Amino acid sequence: MKALRIILYVLGGILLLLLLLALIAPVNMEVEESIEIEASGDLVFEQTVHFPNFHHWSPWTDRDPNMEVTYGGNQGEVGATYRWEGKEEVGSGMQEIVSISGDTVNVALRFYEPFESEAKSYYIITELQSDPPLTRVSWGMQSTFPRPFNILAWFGNFEGAIGEDYSRGLTSLKERVAEVVDEE
Repeated sequence: MKALRIILYVLGGILLLLLLLALIAPVNMEVEESIEIEASGDLVFEQTVHFPNFHHWSPWTDRDPNMEVTYGGNQGEVGATYRWEGKEEVGSGMQEIVSISGDTVNVALRFYEPFESEAKSYYIITELQSDPPLTRVSWGMQSTFPRPFNILAWFGNFEGAIGEDYSRGLTSLKERVAEVVDEE
């Protein structure tokens, strides 16, 4: 009987600790990475808003080269979509361009697997100089983790992992743009 009481106290303590962590762990996550690319803003913009181009430099394409991808809508315009169905480790989901305003493209992200969630992603494409052309690309994401799932986001270091993926993707974008410039 005494052992059962100790087990209940320990379990109660763990539950209380989890509840406390859920209250103090952040519910909002924001990640943004940037890179400067020696190319015109128009060329960089084309590589980000046309999802078939995005697929060439996406950090997740290398991670799961056998994923199935489908495109919808008019590419480069509001309503264009990119759906993926991973075969190995990228899960499944969809991106949809929800607005294009000046130098900013806003994208809605919907993840279906390994768990359902939504996020907002964006690109800010700023031409810094025109001769020679130099453009800064910022790629960011904002998401909310409801309590108590915010504990998983905290311990899972999602911000760090996504930041690494975004940095790798932006480096691939820079390489892809250099290839396109060489082809012209």
